[in-house]
Formats: sequence, structure tokens, C-alpha cells
Amino acid sequence: MNGVALRNALDLLLDDAGRHRADEAADSWGGLVQLIQNNCQTHDDLALVASVLLITEDSLLQFLTKSLEQQGKGGSKVREAVFKYLETFLTELGPDRAQKYCSNVVHICLFAFKRENSNPAKAATFLPLHRILEWQLPVPNEKTAIELAKAYQNAYQRVKTITGTVKGDILQTLGHLLEARPQGFTHSFGFDHLWLLNECTLVLQTQSKANKPDQGYMAGALAGLSSALPQCKDDEGLEAQEVAYQHIKKSIYNVQNLSRYHGLRAALGMLAFQAYRFQEHLLDDSTDIINRLIHMRTQHANKDVRERSDQALSAVFHQLAERMMSEPEGAMLQKLQTIHRQLLGQLTQVISSPQTSSREVGVAVAGVGSCTAAEAPDAFGPARQLSGATRRRY
Repeated sequence: MNGVALRNALDLLLDDAGRHRADEAADSWGGLVQLIQNNCQTHDDLALVASVLLITEDSLLQFLTKSLEQQGKGGSKVREAVFKYLETFLTELGPDRAQKYCSNVVHICLFAFKRENSNPAKAATFLPLHRILEWQLPVPNEKTAIELAKAYQNAYQRVKTITGTVKGDILQTLGHLLEARPQGFTHSFGFDHLWLLNECTLVLQTQSKANKPDQGYMAGALAGLSSALPQCKDDEGLEAQEVAYQHIKKSIYNVQNLSRYHGLRAALGMLAFQAYRFQEHLLDDSTDIINRLIHMRTQHANKDVRERSDQALSAVFHQLAERMMSEPEGAMLQKLQTIHRQLLGQLTQVISSPQTSSREVGVAVAGVGSCTAAEAPDAFGPARQLSGATRRRY
């Protein structure tokens, strides 16, 4: 990677921002990205690009600041593209190599969020921020985390021009911040896990009744709820769990004609990582949900949906097996035996059908393995011991 060529391309972009040239900035940005894509081949190249793009002064972050201050709404398309690229680039760097740049990125994300007038560009500021928060690095520090929480909660409550998608992004961000600070925030500005829990629950309830529910808003609310629930005590989250499960179920049952999948991905993600909260519901709906998950796991056009369906399917099988080996008695034993027979019959039918794809056969065989193992409680002795440890995963 030629560092001089990279520096020159970035200087041209910075010059466009300083001269109010929004149209030229789009061409300069395209040229910079093309240069990186064509020449960034090794880890050393990647490190060089990071050092040039993400340093404090005369960097890509400085371009964003200049563009916001001098180009205003005219440069929003380029800024939106830059934030999307930042998320991709940070992902490629990975948490270890990206950590030293993350503080600067977090600050520019918040700065841009406050200054942007364009909702699509405002939404794009959350992409690199979420990537950093998901890594659970010691970034942001306590002071910055409080600043972020205050700013985003304030915008959520008071800014009337932001869209439902941006509101959903805010709820997801506040959830990430709660996860990063499980000890909680000061209550002086009214933000804690119960505020987020109640707000996300309300959003899911009201949006589910709307004629045209905002999928982005609901996806963010479900993500925020998923972060808030683990911090609940006793029965604080029971109503929210019920609302969450009904939303997850509705999302899985209504996948046709979706143009965007963020709502479905959020539902599958919560089912995958917190299925233990819905164990009793899953008993009642197991055969239908498993059938739908198998279909999405093997047939859905979106790769991320397929992967999350696979995670959710494993989690559902895990919870059913755990329940079956819990030494049930009486009516519950009979119920579980019925479910067990139904599942085996359903999965066997999938395997034996000539219309079944090889992918579906593979998934169904794995399911039969889970059901068969549940017939012998001794085989699940280790699983009993591990059930608590695996709950964070499932």
C-alpha cells in the first residue's frame, strides 16, 4: 500500500470539505475507497490505512467534522457512506487492532448524530458505534458512556424530527450501554434498565397494533429489551418477556413479502440467545416454530437470516431437551411425551420426504439427535450441569 497515494487521496477529500464542494467530495470519496480496495492486501496495509484514516488530525474523522460544519445537508450522502464504511473497516480490523482508534470514532459518531439533519445519515452514525459497543472493550470510559446515554435518551424523548428507525437505533444503543455498564448509571438523568425495559415494551405493544408498524423501530426496541431483561430482578421483566415472545412468534410466522430483515433478525437473535426465558411457550409452539425455523435455516435468501435461524433452532432444541430431562411427572410428563413423539414424527417426515433438500435433511437429522438423546436422561447429565453456563448463549 502506497502511503503517499493514500495521504494524497485523503487530502483531496479534506480539501473538498473545506471548500464546500459536496459534489466533488462524492467523487473524492469514491476514489479513496477504490484506492484502498485495490491496494490493501496485507495486515501491514490494513494497519497503514487505519493509521491514516483514523488519527485525530487530518483524517477521515476530520473530514466528517469539516463536512458537517461547512457542507451541511449537501454532504449528507457522502457522510452516510463514510459511516457505513467505518463499520466495515472496523470489523475488518477486529477489536484488538481497532481499540486504540475507538475512542475517536465514538466521539465523531455522537458529534455527527447531534449535527446531522438527514435521518439516513443520522442512522448511519450508529453502525460503527454499535460495532464498538458490541465488542465490549473498555471504550467508552465511564464519563463518555454517561455522556452518550444522556445525549441519546434526550434526543429520543425530545427531538421530534427523527424517524422510527433512528429511535430504534437509539434504544439499541442504550441497551449496549447498559450491557457495558452492568452496575448501572446514576439515576440523576432518569436512565436505568427499568426505563429501557418499559419504553421498549411500550414500543412493541403500540407498534404491533399500528396499521403500518415501523420494523426498524421494533427491531431496536427488541434489541434494547434483550439488553434490559438480564438486569431485571425477581418479576420485573415478566410482562416484557411475554410481549417479547409474542413479537418473536409473530415475526417468525410472518416472513413473506419482507423487503428488509432487521426486524426478523432481531427476533431470531433474541430467541437464539435468550430462549431459556420462553421455555414454557416453546413447549406449546415447538412443532410449528421448529418447522418454520428449519425452512428459514435452509431456504431463506438472506445469509444473516439463515445463520440466525440456525442459532435459534439450536437454542429451541436445547431448551426442549433440557425440559424433557427435568424429571417431569403427571400431566407435564404426558405433555412432554406427546411433544417428543410429535417432534420425532415431524423430523422423520422431513428426512424421508423426496421433496426435502439436503440442507433440510441435515438440520432435521440434528434435531432427531436432540430428541433421541432426551429419551435417555443419563445422556443429559452433563447438560444439566452446563445448563446454567449455556444460558447466556441460548
